[in-house]
Amino acid sequence: MIDQSDILKICGQVIVASGSFPRIVWDNSDALPAKPYVVIELRPRDIQDRTLRKTSPMWAGTMTATIVTALDKFDTEAQTLAKAMAELFPAASRLTLTSGQRIAVADHPAPTGGYRDGADWRQPVNIPLRADG
Repeated sequence: MIDQSDILKICGQVIVASGSFPRIVWDNSDALPAKPYVVIELRPRDIQDRTLRKTSPMWAGTMTATIVTALDKFDTEAQTLAKAMAELFPAASRLTLTSGQRIAVADHPAPTGGYRDGADWRQPVNIPLRADG
């Protein structure tokens, strides 16, 4: 079975190594750093097994990186950071987890529509992931 905390760890290493996102808020954190910052969440979608004997489970989920910027500054900064985030995870790229299992970016990362949240502007980027085993 796939270790979801391992997925966050490996993806987090990619994000931190890029140097483009100095402030990151991880799942299950109430931190509110100075803007801009990125909120990282992993949302498992399902586990499928297309074999008759049910011996090859495939995990699928989405890592959402939400870029948080100041309100009333247009959305250029958020869009620029969203594009940079998407470029870190090109479609069909693979990452090796500490367990030796590999995850793949299942499709092109997709920045979605930005929105106002109180005094913040939020620009989500959905990164579809899948892993065998």
